[in-house]
Amino acid sequence: MKSTLSIIKICTYIFAGVLLFSACKKETADKDRDRTYAPANSINQPDATVYTVVNAAHQIAYWNFNNNIKEQVADRTPAINKMAYGVDRNGYKASCFKGNGTDVWFSVPSDDKLRSANLTISAWMRPIFDSYQFVVSQTEEGYWATGYGIYLEGSYTRYVTYNMNFGYEDHAIPTGHFPTDRWYHIAYTYKASSGACTIYIDGEFVESFTLSPAGALRYNEEGGTPAEKFYIGYNGSHADWVQAFKGSIDDVRIYDIDLTAAEIKEIYDNEK
Repeated sequence: MKSTLSIIKICTYIFAGVLLFSACKKETADKDRDRTYAPANSINQPDATVYTVVNAAHQIAYWNFNNNIKEQVADRTPAINKMAYGVDRNGYKASCFKGNGTDVWFSVPSDDKLRSANLTISAWMRPIFDSYQFVVSQTEEGYWATGYGIYLEGSYTRYVTYNMNFGYEDHAIPTGHFPTDRWYHIAYTYKASSGACTIYIDGEFVESFTLSPAGALRYNEEGGTPAEKFYIGYNGSHADWVQAFKGSIDDVRIYDIDLTAAEIKEIYDNEK
């Protein structure tokens, strides 16, 4: 009888141990999954759950790329050539745009808000430098230089603005002004009343220049059709020399105003 009771006790302990081990293993697996795939406090979650958007009244477009291509402000419908996601700057999978330099890019229909007179582009990126690859662009179909855009040329980051009275200004930022081996934040502003173009890297002023005469951004050549699409990872000209973006892009924000240096710094501090 005692022997039978001992066997029952031993079996009970073993069963309890198996349950405890399974629970611990499940808990560990859950923690690993949460840490890797579903962080409870990811900075890339929709802004309302994390922090107040800087100058929200003038933010006209935003993509966070959290395993989706949804534009968060106006829910613009994308036309996808091909889409791929990568690991973002915080280490979370499927949380950024991942370009391959060939066919990964998409566009959304443009509208009067996206064709604004003033501008701020704010984005995080980690490029693999190559020839003539566009980060973002809002241009006339068939002509690369109307509207605005940020693109890479070899080891340079360049930005282009098309001004009503002046034509386009294509300006290069030398390699030494930004990191080449990690994520960095880039912001570019244009002020129509003064013609001032300003660039910031990681929340800090880098350089500025002035278009003369000043004027609102222009989105078409003489007699041409105004820019109809906003591109991420490509350019609407489809020219032979235009290459799709190679590397990672995240948290793209477009404003219809030239944000101040303090506002740019606030975006960077919020998202870094």
